[in-house]
Amino acid sequence: MNRNSKRILSCSSDFSFLVHPERIEWFCRDVLLKRKGYSLLLLAPYSEKLREQNPEKFDGFIQRCHDVYDDIFLVPMKRGIKEIFSPIPLQAKKRSPSENEIFSIRQWLSSYIEEMVSVLVEISFSFEMVKPFLEDFRKNNIPILLRMENIERDFFWYHYMRQPLKKRLGNIHNWLQLMDVIKLNWYESAVVQKTDGVFCLSMKDTEWCLKKRKNGVFFLPYWYQLPEAKIHPFSKEEEDIFSKLEEKYKKNKVLFLVNNFHEGYNVKEISWFIQKVFPAIKQQVPESVFAFGGYEVANYFCADELPEGVEMLPSIPSVRPYMRRADLIPLLTKAPVGVKIKLVEALFYHKNVVSFPEGVEGSGVEDFLPIATTKEEWTRACVAILQGKKDCALAWAKFDDLYDHEKNIDFLTKFFKEQ
Repeated sequence: MNRNSKRILSCSSDFSFLVHPERIEWFCRDVLLKRKGYSLLLLAPYSEKLREQNPEKFDGFIQRCHDVYDDIFLVPMKRGIKEIFSPIPLQAKKRSPSENEIFSIRQWLSSYIEEMVSVLVEISFSFEMVKPFLEDFRKNNIPILLRMENIERDFFWYHYMRQPLKKRLGNIHNWLQLMDVIKLNWYESAVVQKTDGVFCLSMKDTEWCLKKRKNGVFFLPYWYQLPEAKIHPFSKEEEDIFSKLEEKYKKNKVLFLVNNFHEGYNVKEISWFIQKVFPAIKQQVPESVFAFGGYEVANYFCADELPEGVEMLPSIPSVRPYMRRADLIPLLTKAPVGVKIKLVEALFYHKNVVSFPEGVEGSGVEDFLPIATTKEEWTRACVAILQGKKDCALAWAKFDDLYDHEKNIDFLTKFFKEQ
């Protein structure tokens, strides 16, 4: 079979150029598909504002994408007031191509469509990008496969409700979130029903989708980083960071957490851990240190006000050196939606984890991990691991089986159109 007779159109949720490509699931998946001999095309929405603010990162990401994709078509996301009043959720509507863009995309696709074996759509919002071409795809018997990152209605509702009531009532952004929650009640179900197959990252989402359609729904976990990431040598910068960590923490047991603190995400849980749990851990394991940081951490924590043994990391250029040095990853989230990338990251590197129940729900490995809710449960679980009495080896083995890259890619390709 000629390589170009196996084309795949990949429709990403966003042109995520501010993130390292190796940490973007659709990018990693498409790299693996390319290695299988498929020819990749990328159709992606992007933010013009972010492009203007970060031109070098935008251009650099395009260069990386050209190593994987034979052709790329980018569409600017809409920001007009009229999108707010559409019955379609705003996050989906702003990804809808204009009439002129639809014409251009159709012209672009015309050169490839007869050779296409599948269309891969990232999250329900991206369905708007392929909706104008459904008839073209159906005519050519091309299956449209949807990847469910999480139930978006539940995701938006959680982030809406965790805001204080005063902010919810006085912030237009939160009103737009609520409007999307309402619209998603019908929209998300409709997208699930209109596609030819649905692949969910969470077992919980798989069950939800099976209520919307009787078949064609599958649990297919994250492609988090490429397999070689485990053994890929450190860069010079990473080596320097790791050497300093080794020297600084040579006598310590390190608990490490990287978190996106934007809009106060997980701040309540982390504050509770610092104030209530970690002092109890340190009492039993005096050499323990809790190092945490991430995006906007300085907006919510002050390094000078932290108790003994707790360290704030204002900058984490690369998570890998910290992950290698860490003895334990406390998964401090109570978000009840989606599979947490922090969990996948920790198990990918075979690190010990203690988590709230919400942090592991639906991942497929929840039965193999220490789960804690109270201060006493957290303390016991963390101390047992730090003292070497327990580890997460069973979870690592289960994770390696469920999240096996080659096996999951082969499973996905079974749903492509045969040539």
